[in-house]
Amino acid sequence: MLQKRKTVLLLRAFQGRTLRTVREHYLRPRVPCSGPLRPQPAVCLNDGKLLSRDVTHYMIPDWKVVQDYLEILEFPELKGIIVMQTACQAVQHQRGRRQCNKLRNLLKDARHDCALFANEFQQSCSLPQESGESMEKRQNRSIYSAAAWYCHHCQDRMPVVMVTEDEEAIQQYGRETEGVFVISFKLLVDKPDDTCCFRLHNDRLYYVSEKIFKLTANIIGDKQLSLGTCFGKFTQTHKFWLYITALDYLKPYAKYKVWIKPGAEQPFLYANHVLKSGLGRIIENTSQYQGDMVYSMTDIPLGFGVAAKSTQDFRKVDPMAIAVFHQPVSMPEF
Repeated sequence: MLQKRKTVLLLRAFQGRTLRTVREHYLRPRVPCSGPLRPQPAVCLNDGKLLSRDVTHYMIPDWKVVQDYLEILEFPELKGIIVMQTACQAVQHQRGRRQCNKLRNLLKDARHDCALFANEFQQSCSLPQESGESMEKRQNRSIYSAAAWYCHHCQDRMPVVMVTEDEEAIQQYGRETEGVFVISFKLLVDKPDDTCCFRLHNDRLYYVSEKIFKLTANIIGDKQLSLGTCFGKFTQTHKFWLYITALDYLKPYAKYKVWIKPGAEQPFLYANHVLKSGLGRIIENTSQYQGDMVYSMTDIPLGFGVAAKSTQDFRKVDPMAIAVFHQPVSMPEF
């Protein structure tokens, strides 16, 4: 017997009125997966186009990425894209029928290597909204649950990458399931095509593209003053000092982050600790003495710090108590 589930929706009708509707659907044990690595083809009920085998991973965008970056998802260079039904419904409710039809045409187009997975009709993927949970949180949780199911459905033979712009989702789901990766979509798009490497020159570590590195092969070492971006310096005692010029390159890979208010930026840059009154925002589930990358409220990396308290304890401490301990980062010397 099929399981029945009801969803309450508030739709915007004509003349600004709000219409409350109840959507009723039935959950099924088997829905089309559109995957070529399916273990039992007869069970998957695939009758449309299938995803390509010649990919390194499957990419699953969350609802916000589908809404804001649909034009990028249309690039033919992006292959192995799985769009969840949860994301399609979010586009329909928040962006209207025009963009929803654009997304449907993209999924039907045989020239694009993308497919729709009806996770809202799959018994193991459909998740009800919890009490007090926002719709956005429920959508991210549902899409991630479907991504984990899809990875196990392929018998872990194909990694699944969920791309999102929600920092809390990256923090919460980043390492929860083996074979499922949660990364920032901007990190995927802004990643340069050039292959870069590290080079040690005069006890300084430089980060440079291989093209530039090959062009400097005929230059005598003593004549080279600088090469690429200096990441840091090795001291005479063989300790490595990280330079502040490396922060922009390390920024996309920071797992734990802290944002401080404008009034706390200058004291922090002068090697002072951050007080609770100067703390703007912190990633959820940060434990005590956890290393963090410190940002301004405009997402400019300022340096490194150590959380003096956990996220839960921050709400109880005095405003003048230390929230983040300063960690030194050297300025480059040329």
